[in-house]
Amino acid sequence: MNEENTIRAQLYPDGTLVQVFEDGTTRVLESDTDWARFDALTDEDAEYNALMDPDEEPFLTDEDREKIKTLPDPKRIRRKLKLTQKEFSRRYEIPLGTLRDWERRVRFPDSAARAYLTVISRDPKRIAALLAAPEPEPAEEPAEELAKAS
Repeated sequence: MNEENTIRAQLYPDGTLVQVFEDGTTRVLESDTDWARFDALTDEDAEYNALMDPDEEPFLTDEDREKIKTLPDPKRIRRKLKLTQKEFSRRYEIPLGTLRDWERRVRFPDSAARAYLTVISRDPKRIAALLAAPEPEPAEEPAEELAKAS
């Protein structure tokens, strides 16, 4: 273990984490971790985020690498369709900022978004057409059925 990169830390009962120096003094270790967001992750989403983390790639097993190949990659899908981020965002009604975060791997699509990206990758023209089509008008109920209902 590399001693110069190791720190001593202590966790107090109230949840405060402090660094302990050689002279016995302490300093509170600040964290910018959003624990509420972390706690809200499903096991599936946590696993997906872990697998897609580029910093952790050296620690992936061959099985993990195979699983990653099956996950939808928004950037690859967009490039295959030869669309800019703005074009892809507009066509498939995905907020531009969200798409950028996914592509930079700052954030990862949740399970519903992954399903949507999978559908887009399988039939992009049909999905775009469905989204571009006007919504059908609701069918009017005959007047006699409305009278019975009241």
